[in-house]
Amino acid sequence: AGTAPFSYQWRRNGIAISGATNATLILTGVQASGAGSYTVAITNAFGTAVSNGATLTVNQLPIIAESPRAVVVLVGGSASFSVRATGGSSFTYQWRKNGAPVLGATSSTYTLNGVSASDVGNYDVIVTNNVGSVGSSLAQLTLVAAPAAPVIVAQPAAATALLGNPVTLSVAVTGAPTPTLQWRKNGTAISGANGPTLSFSNAQTGDAANYDVVATNSAGTITSNPAGLTIITRSYAGVYFGSFSGALGNFALYVRDDNRAVFLGYLPGGTAPVLNLKVTVSDGGQFFFSQVAIAGSPGGDGEPARAAALAAVTVTGSIQSDGTLTGAISGGASATLSGALAGATGPTQGVAGFYQVGSPTNAVTAYAIAGPNNQAFAIVLGGGTASDGGLGTVTSSGQIGIVTARSSINLQIVAGTGLVTGSSTGAVVAANLSGGSDTALARQRLVNISSRARVGAADAVLIAGFVISGEESKPVLIRAVGPTLGTAPFGLTGALASPRLELFRGTTSLGTNAGIGANRAAIDAAGAQIGAFALGAAGTDAAILTTLAPGNYTAVVSSTTTAAGVALVEVYDMSGATPGQKLLNISTRASAGVGENLLIAGFVVPGGSSKRVLVRGVGPGLAVFGVPGVLAQPVLTLFNGSVIAATNTNWATSTDAATITTASAQVGAFGLANNDSAMVVTLAPGNYTAQVTGVGGAAGIALIEVYELP
Repeated sequence: AGTAPFSYQWRRNGIAISGATNATLILTGVQASGAGSYTVAITNAFGTAVSNGATLTVNQLPIIAESPRAVVVLVGGSASFSVRATGGSSFTYQWRKNGAPVLGATSSTYTLNGVSASDVGNYDVIVTNNVGSVGSSLAQLTLVAAPAAPVIVAQPAAATALLGNPVTLSVAVTGAPTPTLQWRKNGTAISGANGPTLSFSNAQTGDAANYDVVATNSAGTITSNPAGLTIITRSYAGVYFGSFSGALGNFALYVRDDNRAVFLGYLPGGTAPVLNLKVTVSDGGQFFFSQVAIAGSPGGDGEPARAAALAAVTVTGSIQSDGTLTGAISGGASATLSGALAGATGPTQGVAGFYQVGSPTNAVTAYAIAGPNNQAFAIVLGGGTASDGGLGTVTSSGQIGIVTARSSINLQIVAGTGLVTGSSTGAVVAANLSGGSDTALARQRLVNISSRARVGAADAVLIAGFVISGEESKPVLIRAVGPTLGTAPFGLTGALASPRLELFRGTTSLGTNAGIGANRAAIDAAGAQIGAFALGAAGTDAAILTTLAPGNYTAVVSSTTTAAGVALVEVYDMSGATPGQKLLNISTRASAGVGENLLIAGFVVPGGSSKRVLVRGVGPGLAVFGVPGVLAQPVLTLFNGSVIAATNTNWATSTDAATITTASAQVGAFGLANNDSAMVVTLAPGNYTAQVTGVGGAAGIALIEVYELP
């Protein structure tokens, strides 16, 4: 009500929706990303009124936003586990201990009082809504007889908030007795900030700072890592399409809510891509990036290889308040940029976003941006110097079609999941492709990594290294399997009869196990939950079920006797899917031979999206580390089940050599030597094994590595 005429501006979570300027806002093809609080600002000649927020809930399979975390408690004390889920409403809960339902434990929080030894175990919760059910991470309950110093199991994470919007930082700490918490801003204590969360209901520029937490109890004090809070005054979220002057080519810019962006451009005349996956748009709308000159070299900070002989270029741009985009490219190409925001509503808004896909047999990758009004842009990069790209279309059903003078790039987005399949055809880059959206890829991970090799005496042990990323501690199950391999259904001749498993962080031993021991029930339950095969009844295999902070770890498998044999070391991720919290890689050094003495690495890509990985079989490259008897020329073969997916016998002669170099640098791996083997592939969900053998049946010490790539 008021004096007409009125003008309208709809907002989602406080961010203006381009083109949403009518009294009614209609959203079509709604996806999970559309959930949020919608308001409308109504203006006339006398002022502006802003409505209350209307919450849009998009029902989908529950997503565990915050899993239960490990608890340490004194005998007779209280322990509490909680879970927070998103993805709809009307959730039901069922807590479990060691895989068995706990009677009456059906709320989002489960508390035990008067804790005793019988309560010790691993707890998780099944969350259900009208779409389906998901399970949380495992959370270990540890009972101690004396006070235990605080341990931070979830570090506060950096955050970005739009001015005036709410934002929350959180921390999780264990210890007995329960630690007291004190949040600090730039090292100064914040009065009254003593809980596990620090919330800002109306973030202001003065709130931008580094925040940490000091946790204290009678056994000690610990300080968390600092978490930076960034406040932006305006979000430029949306999809922008434009062109380089002089008919040089086209580009697309995808900006997320927090102003992190992706730039994709292609210059057909120079057969050169211009791209950057980590652009930042400033509060004033400006962005900038440089692209290196050497074909196939990395663009820095995790950027992909540029498969083009284009001299170094610099791209600058500016987004205006009305959504227009201007800028320039200089260096190897010289032109101005002009473009505009594609709007937020339209027939294809349900599939608008950024997508990344790759090939299961080589290092071919492709990037696509879909807009809300039927426009799309895609680039495909070969593992060598081949590339192509350009402007095309996207349909409301998610079909992206890009046709250039040299190629045809066709992708199919599966609405609701963010998964993508497709292909690139033509003389430039030919490959089948699969991948997903930002959200789908952020939650995808390797859930099980394993290695099988022969274990001997002295230095001939099986050494498996793995990395946990992110801010949260992760529950993991580590198994050293020997005796069970010799029984049905495996029937492996020469299995290691008595394995010993020791876990290290750096040079510090975190624990040793020879035989499953008293924790058998919890270990068996965890194995069953993750889908691992059952261990033998004798209990002579070794296993450790623990919770590990982010960092680098090594599991060493040896024999408790002088007898040698074949063993399998496995690392299972027992956590739920959380962006940034991952089991990144496994690197195993052992003897590589033939027959049952093969060096084998196995890993699982779970359902959800494809996963891009770097697989390396290293022999000659170990010589610089003083490793004797290295395998002279490893042959690396990747299997999907019993089907060969890819193979390599010398990375240096591969057409993917430049991409392998880039990928190795991205994950911090040492450089390869001539005759080492490696491959970069994008794999659909499934079970995979990578085998290292020697040319002509040769044997020697080798390293097999599987790395998750960005």
